[in-house]
Parts: sequence; C-alpha cells; structure tokens
Amino acid sequence: VIPTYNRAETVAAAITSALDQRDPPDEIIVVDDGSSDGTRDVLAAFGERIIAIHQANSGVSGARNAGIRRATGAWIAFLDSDDVWYPERIAILRRDVRATDAGVHVANVDITSATYRRNMFELTGFHFPNDNTRKYDSGLEALLHYPFTSGVAVRREWIRRSGAFDISLSIFEDFDFLTRMSFLGPWLVSPVALANIRRLGDPRASLSHLRVSDPLAAASAMVRSFERLLSHPSLSDPEQKNLIRRRLSHYRFEMAHGLARAGQTGAAQQSLLRSAQD
Repeated sequence: VIPTYNRAETVAAAITSALDQRDPPDEIIVVDDGSSDGTRDVLAAFGERIIAIHQANSGVSGARNAGIRRATGAWIAFLDSDDVWYPERIAILRRDVRATDAGVHVANVDITSATYRRNMFELTGFHFPNDNTRKYDSGLEALLHYPFTSGVAVRREWIRRSGAFDISLSIFEDFDFLTRMSFLGPWLVSPVALANIRRLGDPRASLSHLRVSDPLAAASAMVRSFERLLSHPSLSDPEQKNLIRRRLSHYRFEMAHGLARAGQTGAAQQSLLRSAQD
C-alpha cells in the first residue's frame, strides 16, 4: 500500500521499487489522496501493473486505510511515496513469515539525504548478534526503536482486531497504529535494511515536518500512545514499565512546552507536574 499526496516527482520511484522486487508482491495499491500536481498522470503511466485509487484528501491515515480496504492479501506491506524498497524486501518478508504465528514484521531501514546516510537500528542502538531475523513474544522491543512504516508489514487479521490507522492523528499515526498491536502476539524483526527512507528536502525536517511545525501535536500523539502501552494488562515486566514511564515523562515534558507556547498555562503546568510524577 503506497499513499501519496502531491508527490508526482517521487511516487514513480517508489512504485518502480515495488515492481522491481526479486519476488514481486501480489498487488501494488497506490492511493492518490487528492493530489493536484500531476500525480494522476504519473500513476496512469503504470497502467494495469498497479491498482490506483483516487480520493478526496483525507490525510495519510485515511489514504492507508483505503489501501488496506482494497487489499486482498493476508499480509499488507507499506511504502511511503518518497521512499523506495530494496529489491529483496518482499522475498525476505515472505521467507520470514512463512509458517509463523507472528503478526507484524519490522525491517531495518536506511535513512539518506544529500549529506548523510544512517542505518536506523544502529542509530537507535538496536543490536543484533547476527543478521538473522528474530522473533519477539511481543512488539514492545521493536516499537521502542521507532520503526519506519516503509519497513513494516502487518497481517491483515491483526489490523481487523486492533483497528486501522487513526484518521484524527496528523503525526506519529504509524506509531499509534503499531502500539495497538504490541501485545497481540509475536513480532518478527529483521536487522537487514530493506527500505531507503529518502530525505529529499530540508534535512532539519528529517523525522517529520509536523514534528517541527507542530510540536504540541507530536508530543500529544506520543503521550497517548505511551499511556496506552503503560496501561496494557499484558505489560508486567518492571524494567519495561520503567522504560515506558521514562518515555512518557519525556513526551509529557515536551507537551508542557508546547502548551506553554500556545498560551495554555494551566494545562502546561498540569503536564509538567505529571511528567515529574511519571
């Protein structure tokens, strides 16, 4: 599933990387979320090699959800329209999920711009003893290393059970989506980088332009996700609880700053107090 909005200059590369897989996907669904820049013509050039959906703009969550509804496979892999997959992405996914009860597959990714190249797991300190895919009883370990959507595939049944992307979120909607699957069952994690997250614009906005332009929305979204994790009945390990509390405290602190800048002094003080309590 490839959501796109006014990415006429990059979406062709994303689609081509899916078409050029060593083990091709069963279907490539591209959701044009109300683009006005010629994206429709770019998609038309691919003809019947892709399934193109055109809809009024509803945001990235709404676009991904439209793709999920159209998909017919047991597993759904995601690719953002400014990223590309490496040729072995689907082959490794199929190899890893064969005869498994896992419901989420997370792959490492490279993050590149004109001036740098980073390996996501190395960047977040996610260490593997070798290059073999590992199975985790829950998704918490992988989730806390902030996987990128273009490196994620999910069993469609798990989406049905936990819910699709939250259309009310404009940032970290992917983290929220995966948070709800954290304790549904086992996750698979591959240390092999299978996608290239291409930062083609301002490198200062490398995580998300919304994280820079609307830090309050970003912090609020993460607070909600970590609150959900902390209250989950399957979370019993004291060390994991403490780690989540520290992350929650951090985002409450960021939220307090955002509220203060927005002139909501009372709410900012409350958030700061809760950050200290966490």
